[in-house]
Amino acid sequence: MLFTIASLIVAGLSAAAVYGTFHFVSARSTSSLGKESSRLMTEIQKNESKITELLRYKDGYCSKAQFQSINGQLSGLQSDLEKEKQSLISLEGNLDTAQQQVEEKEAHQQELKSSKEEDEIKLEELLTNYQDISSESISLEQRLAQSMKNLESIIGELTLTDDQKAELDKLNDTLSNAGENLRNLITEYESVNERLKMLREQHDDLEEEYTKLVEQQLGE
Repeated sequence: MLFTIASLIVAGLSAAAVYGTFHFVSARSTSSLGKESSRLMTEIQKNESKITELLRYKDGYCSKAQFQSINGQLSGLQSDLEKEKQSLISLEGNLDTAQQQVEEKEAHQQELKSSKEEDEIKLEELLTNYQDISSESISLEQRLAQSMKNLESIIGELTLTDDQKAELDKLNDTLSNAGENLRNLITEYESVNERLKMLREQHDDLEEEYTKLVEQQLGE
């Protein structure tokens, strides 16, 4: 635009020179050049008017310093935009990493849940087995006590030789020892059963605490 204005100014100056020359020549011209000279004069005046108008608006265009300042601002904005793009790329990478961590935590939680279900099944099986064994042991102890009672009754009713009496006494001792061992076994099973119940409670508490921790981490 500034180049255009300068060109027009030069054109105007050239027109002014032509105008001066025209006056000089017109004084020595014949009347046959009147129409042409009038047309040229009108054209020169139009050009002068355009030049005057352009000169009046030339200060409204930015200067070289202003152009450099605006160009510098545009460069700064472009640099900031590039930084924002890089930040966005980095943020997307962080989001992908966070998503992967969430998926890994969920998978780990699911694995623990499956493991817990298996442990619960095993624990329930042990508790069920204890109930069966406990019931069977009590029934066996009762039958053993009845057998010992019957044996004592038989010993009291029969006339036995010393060898027979010794054999029956030996059998009675065996039954007594078996009864004592059975009672000890029942006591041991009761102790194991209590420990299993306590283990199940601890397992439930740990699972609840872990679930809260995972939910908190996933919430972050």
